[in-house]
Amino acid sequence: MSRLALYTLGLPRIERDGVLLEVPRRRAVALLIYLASAGPGAFRRRDTDLALFWPESPEDRARHTLNQMLYRLRRTLGEEILVSRGQDEIGTSADFLRCDAADFRQALEEARWEDALTLYRGPFLPGFFVSGAPDLERWVDEERQAHRRGARDAAVALSEQLERDGDLRGAADWARRAWEIEPASDSLLRRPLTLLHRLGERSEALVLYESFRRRMADADGLEPSSETLELVA
Repeated sequence: MSRLALYTLGLPRIERDGVLLEVPRRRAVALLIYLASAGPGAFRRRDTDLALFWPESPEDRARHTLNQMLYRLRRTLGEEILVSRGQDEIGTSADFLRCDAADFRQALEEARWEDALTLYRGPFLPGFFVSGAPDLERWVDEERQAHRRGARDAAVALSEQLERDGDLRGAADWARRAWEIEPASDSLLRRPLTLLHRLGERSEALVLYESFRRRMADADGLEPSSETLELVA
């Protein structure tokens, strides 16, 4: 059986050989993502799963619902997808499922910045919501922030590396990517502006600044910081 690809960064989806697969229940998709995002060889405890996904249900009912959901996932995606360790832990098989969030985290740990940014197609599970599971929603939000920070830092690291190598154009492009990941950041904006200025691309720098200024004014009625205004002047 070919491996499934579970995409969580950007548009969430499950594919096999490029074909989109449907999993009927959103909570089942969330459970698969929660298990797979732990990474290859990692396991989640069943009691943690119960507390996250069915916090208001009695334990015996929640455990029964979890077992049913795991059964449905196996029936829909393949028996080999899920693996257990003892009676209390469950995970996903790296031989039959790859998850972009887990691959992204591994690329960051190994300082493979460009690989990580290729995987980062957008925020973690944008707009994804499961009703009646506030701790799960909190986990998704924390993961989303952590992935965004990781992508931002990877882009900054690439920019700094290319600047050291004398590739100012590449450094400016990656600096701009870092700012686009976190577009409300004044300090992140100043780096591509500075690099573009050094390249002699003042008009491009000013267009970039103007888009930032308008966005701040429209969203919050704020002005750029004094440091950014001084740099632009």
